[in-house]
Amino acid sequence: MSPMLRLLPPAASAELPAPDDSAGKVLAHVADATAGHLLVVGGPGSGKTSLAVHIAVDAVVARGIAPERVLVIAPTRVAAASLRDRATLALNRATGTPVVRTAAAAGFAILAAAARSVGDPGPVLISGAEQDVELRSLLAGHRRGEGAAVDWSAVVPAEATALPGFREELRNLMMRAAEFGLDPDDLRDLGERTDQPAWVAAAAAYREYLDVTYWKSTPADQGDRYDPASVVATATDRLQRWSELADGTPPSWDLVIVDDYQDATAATTALLHAMAQHGARLVLIGNADQTVQGFRGAMPSALAAATHARDRGGLGAARIELTARYRQHGVLARVTDAVVERVGVMGEGSATRRPRGADSVEPGASDSAQVAVVVAAHRYAQSRAIATLLRRARHGLDGEPVPWGQMAVIAHSTSTLREIRSDLLAADIPCETLGDALALHSEPAVAPLLTMLRVALGEPWTEHSALEVLGSRLVGLDPVALRRLRRHLVREERQAGGQRSSGELLVEAMAAPANWSSLGGPDAERAAAASRAVEAGAKEAAARVARGGTAEPAALLWTMWDTLGVARAWRDAAIAGSARDDADLDAVIALMRAAQTFTERLAHAHPSQFVEYVQGQDFAADSLGARAQARDVVTFATPASAAGREWDVVAIAGLEEGAWPNLRLRDTVLGAHHLADVLAGRAAAEPLSDSGRVEAAHAARRAVLDDETRALAVAVSRARRSLMVTCVDGEDSQPSRYLAWIEAAAGVSRVPAHDVRGVSDLREAVVRLRVDGARAAGAAREQYAAMLAHLARAHAAGADPRDWHGVPELSTHQPFWDADQQVRVSPSKIDTVETCALKWALETAGGTAESSDKQLLGSLIHEIAAQHPRGTEAELRAALDSRWHEISGGDTWPQRVQRAKADEMIRRLAMYIASSQATVVQVEQAFRVELDRAVLSGSADRVETTGGSAVIVDLKTGAAIPAADAANHGQLSMYQLAANEGAFPGVEHAAGAQLVFVGGGTVKPSIRDQGAIDTGEQRERLGAVVDLMTGTSFLATPNDMCDHCPVQRSCPARPTGKQVSDS
Repeated sequence: MSPMLRLLPPAASAELPAPDDSAGKVLAHVADATAGHLLVVGGPGSGKTSLAVHIAVDAVVARGIAPERVLVIAPTRVAAASLRDRATLALNRATGTPVVRTAAAAGFAILAAAARSVGDPGPVLISGAEQDVELRSLLAGHRRGEGAAVDWSAVVPAEATALPGFREELRNLMMRAAEFGLDPDDLRDLGERTDQPAWVAAAAAYREYLDVTYWKSTPADQGDRYDPASVVATATDRLQRWSELADGTPPSWDLVIVDDYQDATAATTALLHAMAQHGARLVLIGNADQTVQGFRGAMPSALAAATHARDRGGLGAARIELTARYRQHGVLARVTDAVVERVGVMGEGSATRRPRGADSVEPGASDSAQVAVVVAAHRYAQSRAIATLLRRARHGLDGEPVPWGQMAVIAHSTSTLREIRSDLLAADIPCETLGDALALHSEPAVAPLLTMLRVALGEPWTEHSALEVLGSRLVGLDPVALRRLRRHLVREERQAGGQRSSGELLVEAMAAPANWSSLGGPDAERAAAASRAVEAGAKEAAARVARGGTAEPAALLWTMWDTLGVARAWRDAAIAGSARDDADLDAVIALMRAAQTFTERLAHAHPSQFVEYVQGQDFAADSLGARAQARDVVTFATPASAAGREWDVVAIAGLEEGAWPNLRLRDTVLGAHHLADVLAGRAAAEPLSDSGRVEAAHAARRAVLDDETRALAVAVSRARRSLMVTCVDGEDSQPSRYLAWIEAAAGVSRVPAHDVRGVSDLREAVVRLRVDGARAAGAAREQYAAMLAHLARAHAAGADPRDWHGVPELSTHQPFWDADQQVRVSPSKIDTVETCALKWALETAGGTAESSDKQLLGSLIHEIAAQHPRGTEAELRAALDSRWHEISGGDTWPQRVQRAKADEMIRRLAMYIASSQATVVQVEQAFRVELDRAVLSGSADRVETTGGSAVIVDLKTGAAIPAADAANHGQLSMYQLAANEGAFPGVEHAAGAQLVFVGGGTVKPSIRDQGAIDTGEQRERLGAVVDLMTGTSFLATPNDMCDHCPVQRSCPARPTGKQVSDS
């Protein structure tokens, strides 16, 4: 029976605090109908966001303004959603339209109203992922000489325009231009006037982008398309020119309240001015010292500018400063003040700075807050220290217990947050879901669905696509099951007299569900489910076309998803707490939503175009969909997403120099930041001299440091009771300058992470009971068993013996091969099987390391050697030059080092070829020899014949082995055995074999010789290897290579892998 799921509304926020004297002045000003616009400035924790709600509620409840005439603007969708919940709860009534919106949402509403007024279709908002797809397509066309003639040669090499980073810079430049109302011609003229070739080239690309966007809006049922930057600027233009461009009365509001105005862009400021011209009174709330959206064009200077007179471009707003501190007192307030005072003051937009050392504890308040500064030797030590702090707070070891939901981890980047979250989950701390931040087509649950959709639309199965689908979570076959499935297919083929490979048979079987029926077993059943799903999708597409309609991608995807039948299992697992199943379900829903949106916008497009559209996205698309919120879990936030929120306990991680603050200049290629400075009047619209460029770079770096410090100010000001800041002090990182600031302000000293007192958790208790219980005897042993049974009934992880490693029965006792099957043996695996059979077995089942740069280089050297068996150094080097781009895409220091190694390998290879006396050289000689049960097959690099004597040569690009080891080298011995069995044309018997090492640091190639083998002895050796490979168990044998083994975490002979078998 499936578990029951109850959907609950979000927890109600705490009641709004009663307004203090300064907040009362704000409410009185707003209540005065004769008063004008108002700027409200306050420090962190002064109640700014609560005041925004107070003003809106007071306007509706106390003064009778209709909710539709009140607008609250928040800087982000997340902030808007939170503020909307608070406002709705405070109003305690339904409203016809949302009271809280983002600036983009408000602009979109204005454009929608304008479209309705003239009978046009509603506008369409382009997401960031869609914008990136469009730009990538345009830039790819430029490289092919298609589309607009854009000359990037004065800016970057043509191949650089293919990089995601370049597209991001181009998108930022276009957004800054749109926010300031620049069209492509304006941008080109400004680029020519200021000698900025990047802006001139970008203007041409901008023009083409706008043209493509326009033509996609031309179908009669399609509205105008806008990206997030242009939607606000265009809405401003519509309001200002309503009588020319629209009919009826333009949208207007009596009261517009802007929270976090320091994060408003130039376009938002212009929209607010237009609203004011249509009768709205503005209340702008913020603090220039708390800007966290600078990377998105925020202009904290707009706060001070609002107080300027109208003839100076301002609003003539009055200014009131909030003086209360609701969130922080004592040591926490001193830390926040110390960080804030390091930021440059922005005039009227900054809250008043408190004098250093001023008493921050209000009368009657206790200073029980705690600040800790922890330095760790590595990332895992940092995570352990954070886990300890959170667990101590949870159990109330340093004060009152704190729920998990009142704790947060803040870091500069989401990548750092993901690492820490992974570590905390492993420490059994409940954490909120962050998602994988993958492009939709890269999601593990989405990629195989898209593959199945392509096949349903007519694309043939390939071995690769079949393995992708069968090995995915949609079907669930692991490498061992796939191998077993292949083996059954081959056996059935051989019994019927066929000789096709397992790959060919797999492709044929996937074509129809009936093809799996003869195999039977759970593996075949799961594979048949995938075939049935694709067949159902194909039938649905054909039926819709036969009815004169279009095969909509959403309908096809749903048909296949429903046929697979995994939804219920994933749902039950997600409800039970599986983060993986929860994330995969979210990804599938996002795919369905994307398909539905695609069809709405391009109703007659073929489903294959949807696949291309999704696969063209390089980063995760944002979602408007509501998501479940786990209540009692630790929150993970960047400074931007933490703004406007607060927690009792806050851990700030990753305060390393170069990471936070990260002083890397933004938009250095196309200069979006400099463009904003020019358009805002902070920089002159003229060419930069050499000294001017240096000065501009210094100013930009100071601005970046201020932005980074503001982000830290936001982070430290989120804590109500306890603050912990951490960093990693290792070989590649050192503590940030910020740590010294915090230490001085809090009066504490940094402590090593290993000195932080740990806290035992339930898992450790279970482990101790299991360990001590195993050692106990008699009645004491029974007591341990009773305690474990009690914990098992409470569902404590690891307490139930049925979950212990080694207790359940083995899933199978079957070997890799049946008794009557031949066994393929690769000569390169002989030494691995003999050295450690378990390593060979695990690697065969998929436990191999990812391909490294060394392996890619080795493969390239082998291919060049095969193409030029008698090549000179010049010929070999020319081949390397022509193919180097295949493994190296740039000119970084590591790549230059790799190229130097490659050049040395080519030099040694040329020396070996020149020294060879062979009259006949055969390269890459494939062979297949059946010897009893073994099928010895592979490919020899070189078979060199001199007179009547043949030597098998194997090229190696690694370091040379000792000469003594070559005498019994398994790979060479098997090559010779194959030669003696007639595997190579013209060779009856091998006179020996050689390992030729072209890698390493020697001047000449290192050659290791192996004499002629005893054929009978090596056949026995091969038989012994086959016996090991076909066994039902595999021995882990410690050896010199254990430290470099890719499967040591699953090896009982290694400390990290003992848990596999020791229980």
